[in-house]
Amino acid sequence: MMEYILIPIAALVYFAYAVYSWVIGRRERSIYYIETTITMIAIYLFIKALFALSISVLHAIFQGSIALNSIPTSKTLSKIPSYFTTLHEDAVSWITYVAMTRAVIAFTPFISSLSQIIGSATEWALYELNIVATSTMVLTIFSRIFVKIMDYLLFFGNLLTPIPQLRKIGATFISIYLVIGVLLFILGDMALSTHSTIKNNGLKPPSESIEYLTKTLNVLKWKDLINDTARISWILLSFVIKAMVSSIIAGIVLVGISLALGGIYTWIQPI
Repeated sequence: MMEYILIPIAALVYFAYAVYSWVIGRRERSIYYIETTITMIAIYLFIKALFALSISVLHAIFQGSIALNSIPTSKTLSKIPSYFTTLHEDAVSWITYVAMTRAVIAFTPFISSLSQIIGSATEWALYELNIVATSTMVLTIFSRIFVKIMDYLLFFGNLLTPIPQLRKIGATFISIYLVIGVLLFILGDMALSTHSTIKNNGLKPPSESIEYLTKTLNVLKWKDLINDTARISWILLSFVIKAMVSSIIAGIVLVGISLALGGIYTWIQPI
């Protein structure tokens, strides 16, 4: 994996400079950078141990829904964006289903005016589904970007943290890598669980045209449509709220870890 290539490169950079300093006679500086190399490796091992501890705690909280051996890396997180995309598609499919149902009814003689009934009854649920669709789209884009850069965050975090002048920046990179990696793992697990709940409750819009028209034109099925729209919006919005609360907690933890490691937040002084 990328991280197993970048970390040795970072260690090699410091070690090479230590050798260079030794050759030109700057022995004290050489010893300093050898110690820096050891410090950097120790930081890396500390991060991995903290990752493992975090996942162990989360494993206990979520009662086994998170695998202990799935420590967040660019490889283990690579599927997470697709989980958010799936929920986005679920929300959009229901928004489209209700809209198309109203369109079919509106163009059907004798019952065209009744499309307003479905519109009024599902208005609040559709508003929630629009929030879900937007939120899951943002999560998808964000997670895709983070998965691509997370190994580099760890690389530069390890590279810069041992240097006193750049420790604040490096520690912040490490904090982001650690906290956001665990957060995405949790959110991905919740997204997968949410989609399973939707599937198990049979809350999928009809996919075949005959089934679709049957449910659309059958007045007795309209109540089911309204109830199912309310149920799906409740399930999906619950995920978004859980994700929001988890993100707020993660932000607090990120600041705490960054402060502990000497992150850039120590630059902020109270007025």
